[in-house]
Order: sequence, then structure tokens, then C-alpha cells
Amino acid sequence: MQTDALRLQAINTYYADSRALHDVSLSLQSGEVLALLGRNGAGKTTTMHSIIGFTPPRDGEVLLFGESLRGLPPEAVARRGVGLVPQGRRIFRSLSVMENLRVAERVGTQGKAAWDVARVFDLFPRLRERKSQAAGSMSGGEQQMLAIARALMGNPRVVLFDEPSEGLAPQIVEEVGAILRRLKTEGLSIILVEQNTRFALALADHVAILNTGRVVFDGTPDALAADPTLIAANLGVH
Repeated sequence: MQTDALRLQAINTYYADSRALHDVSLSLQSGEVLALLGRNGAGKTTTMHSIIGFTPPRDGEVLLFGESLRGLPPEAVARRGVGLVPQGRRIFRSLSVMENLRVAERVGTQGKAAWDVARVFDLFPRLRERKSQAAGSMSGGEQQMLAIARALMGNPRVVLFDEPSEGLAPQIVEEVGAILRRLKTEGLSIILVEQNTRFALALADHVAILNTGRVVFDGTPDALAADPTLIAANLGVH
């Protein structure tokens, strides 16, 4: 029987008095990819920020392998095992590649780092070549690789990817997809927020769609593909 790596139980998140999420309930199974889809402004990034603690839910529960994250600041959520690859990458542009990685380094839960610099460089050979280069001087694709590598250096159990294909050339999007597939085979549990529906569905084991802060679909990619009306209404694609 599979374990819930992450479970959201009826969370409601607000910006001041404006309610952004309405009783959002989702579950991410251990070792799977959950694609979280929706139009701009649907609540996808707010959901990610609710998990990581940037905008904590006003009520409801976020559970990581059954353990509540209620009230924890983002750095404590990260220590419990949640990694974030943020939209826009948000690397430290003035620091070198190596410095970006060292800043995020955290020993794994077994006392030995599962992800360290050597292993990250094996996954991203281009980062090894550019380890002394200022991160801000690299291409967009290389910066995205660094953002993923930086998240892995925290040795997370769950990784939140927020629009990882945004602004990337098609060839680099394919490379990012291959990396996500490899991470999945290594047992990482992944939530993938994406505007690129085709990219997301090619990777997903499970799909949820948000519309105005509400879950309007929660099921398999095949079930979603069988409902083109739902896709067109909520994602604007055919």
C-alpha cells in the first residue's frame, strides 16, 4: 500500500481578507508525480506557498508523511524534507554555482547526504563545468538546472516544482523532463505546477486542476484526457 508523502486537508489560504484557496484537499503518493494544473491566477502557486509556509493556510492541515507542518516557518518545513524549485528560478545571481549549492546543503535524514555536490554534478555535468561562474551570467536553461540542483542539495523527500519549463527552449524543456523522470525513479515525490499541459501530463501519475482556488478535477491523466470539455474549460487547451 502506498503512503501519502504529502496531504492537504481542506486548506484555506488568504491574502489579507481575500480568500485565495477554498477547502483544497490533495494527496501526493510516495514516489509519484502530481501535476497541479490551472489557468493563471487559479491558485497553483498559492498552493505551493501554503505547503512551504510562505503563505500558511488559515485553517486546514498540511501533512508530510503524516506529520503536521502547521505553524512551521519555511526553513523548518525545508528541514523536514520539502524542497522548492521556485517560479523564476530565484538563484543567487551574484554567487558562483558552487556557492549557490553550498548555501542549500543539508545532510540527509540518514546522517549521510544522499545528494551532495559530486552527485549533483553527475546529474548536471554543465554545472560542474561552470562551478566557479557567477550564476547570473549563465543561460536560462543552466539557471534552471542550478535551481533544481540547489533544491536537491537540501536532501528533500518531496520537491515542489513551480513552472520549471517556463521560458525555456524546447530542447531544454526535454532535458528538464528527463531529469524529473530520473528523480521519480529514485523515489522522490514531486508536485509539478505547469502551464505546459503536454509536458506535465507526460510526467504525471496523478493530476489535479484548480480553478479560482478550488479543486475541479482530481484523477488520472487518462481520466482527464477522456474529458476534453473539462480541459478546454479549465486549461484553455484542446
